Formats: sequence, structure tokens, C-alpha cells
Amino acid sequence: MTDLQETTRQQIASLFILFLVLIAGLFFSNFLAFAFAFPLANFDLTVVAEIVKNPLQNPETKEISLIIGGINSLGLFALSPLFFLRYFDKTSTPQNLLYRFDQRILFFLTFLLVIIAMPSLSHLIKWNENLILPDFFEDFENWAKAKENKMKEITLFLLDFESGTQFFLAMIVIAVVPALGEELLFRGILQHKLFVIFKNIHVAIWLTAFLFSAFHFQFYGLIPRMVLGAMFGYLYFWSKNLFVPILAHFINNGFTLLMMYLFKLELSNLNMDSEAAPIQYAILSLIFLGILLFFIKKLSKKEEVIL
Repeated sequence: MTDLQETTRQQIASLFILFLVLIAGLFFSNFLAFAFAFPLANFDLTVVAEIVKNPLQNPETKEISLIIGGINSLGLFALSPLFFLRYFDKTSTPQNLLYRFDQRILFFLTFLLVIIAMPSLSHLIKWNENLILPDFFEDFENWAKAKENKMKEITLFLLDFESGTQFFLAMIVIAVVPALGEELLFRGILQHKLFVIFKNIHVAIWLTAFLFSAFHFQFYGLIPRMVLGAMFGYLYFWSKNLFVPILAHFINNGFTLLMMYLFKLELSNLNMDSEAAPIQYAILSLIFLGILLFFIKKLSKKEEVIL
């Protein structure tokens, strides 16, 4: 067996271990979330079970629902990958994942990139939402639409902020934790391993983006989330700095939350859940998106890839 084949075999074995760690992390994070929610629910098991099962039927416990979701996300996407890196993987060290800190211009361009991408992405989102599958996929389509409607209902419920406290909790749970954890897992670890296995960065980026999107189990949001994931992947590949896709992920989620909160307070007319942006804005968005991606790629130094 050649050294190349041995390296590939090791990475595949490492991916299997990562999968097992994530499964264990899922159970651990559920237990941790329950442990935190139990005293908040006045030590009532029935209340905790009802919050988890039917959050829409318990609007008075919205903060607890957000905390449960945040702890689950933290355990699965942050603590589990860190545990994997610490005890099972020596090829992706934290030093390599968090590479350079002197890229202020790149951070600013990344911020602009995410905001400018939103009008064009809104059309992709609406197209994916209205996608009609062939008749032989009818059962899957019905299941996927029912799940999508349920997830959208829960999301709108959780994001219908009734106080600044709920907005702050949502920002932590939906913007901060996923940006840190999901980018560490998908871009920092998984993209690196797929790059080593396939020897092609574009295959690694797009396959990671697909898995990133599929992991959310929302078929009618699969394509736009995959495109976002690919954008995060290229930002990491070009910058060699995991903080760049972390920032992009945070801005994408956090800006949406902020606009929804300002809209509810009647301080903004921008409704993030409305129809797609006007077509002229989407075209301009695509043009400037291409320009920004070009400059970000050029700005990144020509160094050996560290993934």
C-alpha cells in the first residue's frame, strides 16, 4: 500500500470515528439540555417533555425552548468536534483551523459579501421552496413539505420576539453557536478530510456544502443552504482562516434575526420573510457578488493550503 493510499484509508477511518463521536455527542447534548431545562421548568418532567415535543403549544416557555436548542447545538457542533480533535485526530489542529488574525480588510469584505448576496439568494430560496418534483416522488414530496411547514412554523414562533431577552437568546442560539460550531465541524474538519481523500478542493467544498445543507433535514431549503455552504468553504480555502467563514455564517444568521426584530418593533420596513427581492436588485447582487469574490480571492495570499 502506498503512502497516499494509507493516508486516504486513515482519513476514511477518521471520518467513521467522527461519525461515532457525533452520535455520542447528540445523546450527551440532549442530556445536557435536559439537565439545564429541568430546573427552569420547576423540576417538572412533563413540562420539559411537552416543551421538546410541542414548543408551539407552550409559548410561555419560548426562552426554555431556545436554551434547549442552543445547548443541543453547542454539544453537537462545538463540543463534539473539539473532543474529536483533542482525542482522536492529529491532522487538523486548532492552530491550523484558526490560522491568521491580521486580515481586517478580508473580514470587512466578507461582511459586505454576505449582505450583498442576500437579494440574489432570496430568489434561489423562493425557487427551492416552490420546487415541484416528478410524480414518482410524491410520497417524499408530501413528507418533505409537511416537515418544511412544521419547521417553518416552529422557526417563526421562536423568532417572534416578545422581548429583548428573547432576541438576545436567539442571537446566541441561532447566530453565534451555529457559526462557531458548524464551521468548525464542516469547514474546519470535514472539508479538510474530504480534500485529503478526493485530492480536489472543489469536490471537497461542494460535497461538504451538500452535507452541511442535508444535515439540516430541510429539502425545500437544500439548494440555497448548499450554495451558502460552498461560499463559506471557498472563503476558508482562500483565507486559510476559519474565522472568515465563521464571520460570514454569523452575519448571515445574525443580520436576518436583527432585521426581523427591527421589523417587529416597526423600526424597519424590511420583512425578511416576504417575497424575493426585486429582480433588478438580484441582478446587481450577482454582479457585485462576483466582484467581491474576485477581490477576496486575490486578496488572499498565495500560500500552501492549510486546511
